[in-house]
Amino acid sequence: MPAKNVTYVVKLAAGDATPYTIQVKVMNVDGTSYVTTETQALGTTGAKQTIVPDYSIEGFTVNENSVLSAEIKGDGTTVLTVIYDRMKFTAMFDGVKYGVFYGAALPEVEPAAQVGKEFAGWTPEVPAAMPAEDLEFTSTWTDVMYKLIYIINGEEEVYEYAAGAAVTPIADPAVSGVTFLGWNTEI
Repeated sequence: MPAKNVTYVVKLAAGDATPYTIQVKVMNVDGTSYVTTETQALGTTGAKQTIVPDYSIEGFTVNENSVLSAEIKGDGTTVLTVIYDRMKFTAMFDGVKYGVFYGAALPEVEPAAQVGKEFAGWTPEVPAAMPAEDLEFTSTWTDVMYKLIYIINGEEEVYEYAAGAAVTPIADPAVSGVTFLGWNTEI
């Protein structure tokens, strides 16, 4: 060692094989969390690295908090992140709106009951998962049919009527040797 203070300056050259991480975060169908995948890549220390997200993925948007560009640090800690948020669409059932994330199951909606009607389903048919568009569904109904049974001399005459429909009574039966007094509804 010489008899004086000596200063050594390290000269570093930019490395062209500096590791950095690319994270892709995709929002779950519940809209509350993300699934993250990571890929390792190599870049040049001090160089600006940019990733270009896929803006055409159906049902997703790129979150503004994504880190799409950064200078590559020599220590390998650089992380570029693309965050894909699921889009929320509207599913309307008989005028009632529900916000549903793309790809999520649609809610099971039971329409308000209608007197004399039986719920037959939704038009159009409800898909298993929310597509990348708003949907509108209308409840469909069938009439509840009721039987009116006349028993004359042990023989049945059956008529069906929808709830609320006008009932046309049959003519009074003529049975030989007896007088018709009316119908007994307490059989």
